[in-house]
Amino acid sequence: MTTLIITEQRFANPKDGFHLRTWHLSRQLARLDSLVLVPIACREKDGDKVGLDPRDLFDEIVEPLVLPDARPSIIRHLRWHAAHFYSLGYPRYHRQAVDLISSTLKRHSASRIVVFGAELAGFLMPFRSARVLIDVCDSGALYIEREAAFCTRMTLVEKLGWSMMWWRYINTERRLPHWFTHVTAANEMDTQAIRRVSGGCNNVTTIPNGVSPSLEQPLAGRNGPWKRGVVFWGNLAFSPNARAIRFFFDNVYEPYLAAAGVEWCIVGRGAEPWVEAAARRYPLIRALGFVEDLNAAVSDYPVFINPMISGSGIKNKVLEALALEKAVVSTPLGMESIAGAVNGLHYVEASTPEEMAESVLALLKDTARRETLGSNARQLILAQYTWAHAGKKLKSVLETM
Repeated sequence: MTTLIITEQRFANPKDGFHLRTWHLSRQLARLDSLVLVPIACREKDGDKVGLDPRDLFDEIVEPLVLPDARPSIIRHLRWHAAHFYSLGYPRYHRQAVDLISSTLKRHSASRIVVFGAELAGFLMPFRSARVLIDVCDSGALYIEREAAFCTRMTLVEKLGWSMMWWRYINTERRLPHWFTHVTAANEMDTQAIRRVSGGCNNVTTIPNGVSPSLEQPLAGRNGPWKRGVVFWGNLAFSPNARAIRFFFDNVYEPYLAAAGVEWCIVGRGAEPWVEAAARRYPLIRALGFVEDLNAAVSDYPVFINPMISGSGIKNKVLEALALEKAVVSTPLGMESIAGAVNGLHYVEASTPEEMAESVLALLKDTARRETLGSNARQLILAQYTWAHAGKKLKSVLETM
């Protein structure tokens, strides 16, 4: 049995959450079927950036169909669905991509198609009679809705732009379960959002992310955390992360934790200039930027803070922190995507800045409490958030198609 894998990239960035999701789920699929990779909507500038080697994973890798350098047609602005961007913006390219998928499907007598990315839905419209699973990862409409709530100083034109973008995603996501055999998302909040706008369709399923297989290995032998400090890591150029650490600095660290002598380690590329300025002002703030070995950089910090106040989707950094037996202090929003995680058992919830500061200080004083939370958290991750577990759920979905 052969499955076509349709992606818009060639596993170029092993640090990118969506690339890793595509990679690991494809590895799980390779245990079930022969796989053929069909990369479309690729950018020429990304042509040589392949960080994960797919050659042993796929029986064939079709030559990527690169987008033209020309600007997309102005007609794209007339689209009502996000899925119609390519058919209206690059109509000739769209026809070529559809022909490529069709010829590959016939050449391999493929039994089904798995598509990674809702933005590629338009290329699969001619194949709605086939067995097609589309993995959206996150709900674009939910993300835009939450982001727009924080953009309070927009001009009228900007508001119209956000509204149009949200409308296009809503129109696409409400139709995906009707267009295709099955839809998957990375967490239950996004699954429920798509089910809701689609009129209650049941062919939408949560396939959670997993942690890196290296984090499944025993942690015995490592040095125990000893610093009186907290840590946050993530892509700091991603607006929900940037907003989270700014919220933590303004409302938790500066008013409460700085005077208490708590160290704060910030890891990740793309930090805004204020982070370096804050580190100069407060010597106990360590802004490390990007690090090659995350585990080594954060191993001495016993508490992971997750002050998310916007955004959606599953938080890979939280899965990693739980797997590393960190004591996690999080806002409710920051944990909404981690099904099975229980406040007080696997992490500590803090709804206000005062609660977050109090929880951090209490945990830094209570080694036994931190160790209990960390042990419980790791057990949860190993039971529900490995790629092998995600593969089993994916297999169950495919068996229903």
